[in-house]
Amino acid sequence: MSNKKFFIAVFGLLAIRIFFSRLTGVWFPTNQHFDDELMISYANFYQHFINHSEIFNETLIKNIGFPVFLNLSGEIGLVYTDALSLLWFFAALLSVVLFYKVTEITKKSVWLMIYAFVLFTPAAFDSWCGTRLYRNAVLAPLYFIVLNMTAIIFVKHFDSVKINLLKFFPYQVALGLFLTLTFYVKEDGVWILAVLIFVLIVCLIKNLLQKNFSIPYKFFHLCILILPLIIFWCGTNFYKDINYKYFGVREINTRTEGEVGKFVKSVYKIKSDERTGKIWAPADAVQKAFDASETLKNNPKLRDAVFYSPWFRNNIFENQIHGDFLGWVLLTAVRDSGTCTTLAEQENYFKKVNAELDAAFANGTLEKDSKIQLVSSMGGRSFIEILKLSKLVIQAYGIHISLYEYIPGSIPAQRLPPQNEQEELWTNTAINLTHINLLEQNENSELMNALISILFIIYGVGQTVLFIFGFIGTCWGIFKIVKKEISFSDKLTLAVLIATGIFLLAIIYAVAISWFCEFISPSELRHFALKFYSIGLIPMFMSFEIFGMYLFYRKG
Repeated sequence: MSNKKFFIAVFGLLAIRIFFSRLTGVWFPTNQHFDDELMISYANFYQHFINHSEIFNETLIKNIGFPVFLNLSGEIGLVYTDALSLLWFFAALLSVVLFYKVTEITKKSVWLMIYAFVLFTPAAFDSWCGTRLYRNAVLAPLYFIVLNMTAIIFVKHFDSVKINLLKFFPYQVALGLFLTLTFYVKEDGVWILAVLIFVLIVCLIKNLLQKNFSIPYKFFHLCILILPLIIFWCGTNFYKDINYKYFGVREINTRTEGEVGKFVKSVYKIKSDERTGKIWAPADAVQKAFDASETLKNNPKLRDAVFYSPWFRNNIFENQIHGDFLGWVLLTAVRDSGTCTTLAEQENYFKKVNAELDAAFANGTLEKDSKIQLVSSMGGRSFIEILKLSKLVIQAYGIHISLYEYIPGSIPAQRLPPQNEQEELWTNTAINLTHINLLEQNENSELMNALISILFIIYGVGQTVLFIFGFIGTCWGIFKIVKKEISFSDKLTLAVLIATGIFLLAIIYAVAISWFCEFISPSELRHFALKFYSIGLIPMFMSFEIFGMYLFYRKG
């Protein structure tokens, strides 16, 4: 295939992708106050920072990555669906670049297949993962971009050759910016930061061990290698400074982080026989925390607002707090009890409470739970409870590989007139940000849902086959390396390392998501929740299928 035909095909497919996405449209459920409506309110920067909500502790309960994306794309005049298409375009191009650097295959027909495979990823057209006007729509392509860019760094350092540091510099800057945006789309971005740090450490060690590299080169290489982390650190501190200027607290969010987040994590550590995979903050553990803190003891209004929270039918002893909802219960209780009226007051109040809990743990008044905690922000589990997560892990794999729970996302029924002034305000804000008339019925929805359903079937069958063959190919590659039939310097080894690394990362990620999701009802888990929360599996599976299939091809 000539270069001209290749570029025509690349931009032709992009045009089709943009057109396809425009016809599909998006939907905006205005009655989701703590989700979709919150993201829209944050994206209106004047409303968020200057004239922010009277409900003071809602202003920083979620991260601002998606609102930033919405605001920037809206300000430059991009239609929201076009902006999403461009994200997927960039993810698809990086997938091709990574594949070429690993395999050195120059057949443009192969590049084009990989490009199209990623560009039309089904998740972008699913009602929960792609077409809902919510932060999940940008997560899959952003994860794709950051993971691909991270893998390309690893590939660059695989051979013992010097890197052109001047050319490497802008690449690292771009990675730092994408990493920062991606990390702050959701509150669980630590895993993708951990992946990058691990790869950078491996590359740094390899660089330092090179005897033929000069000391100045190694120093400048180190500086440029850690540049994404420096940009992330600077971005984080800028984010905190902005929040301090407008809200009086130097925190990213005040639900999972800060003093409230620390209090919640302390409750998860308190020993309780009632703690399970679904109940992280049993009522007796919450009561022990209140009893151990003089500050909380002296606030009966807050105690009642927590123990008789409307989140759990006005009695957390009879209806236990599920999953991570203690943070939501606590913030509502602080507001309803009149304990604090500003975020600064709230942080100072719980700083005092946390000091008292720390002292209680130290002197033995509070006993720590012996269960295993994956991270401090999730409840502990016994070893048997961890093993039981295998069912959810398998279910998550099935959902994203075979797509059996994917739902076409062109939903005309969601475009209903606002029911009150508040919904009308947020709908109009969303229209201005997206440049899409969310009140207009989508006349193409029936046709697009039919086409999307066909897309789901094709990908569902195709990905199942690719995953199986990819697994066989990866196992073959590992076997060849173990038998020393492939040298470590061979490019084929690189493909095996990437495929294996992605496969292992997907397992760890799926376990973590299953750990989080178990408290959700089985029906909701099956039909949307597990798919919704495990969206990071999408780029992992697709990349594994690409490199696993390449290894299967080499096996033949």
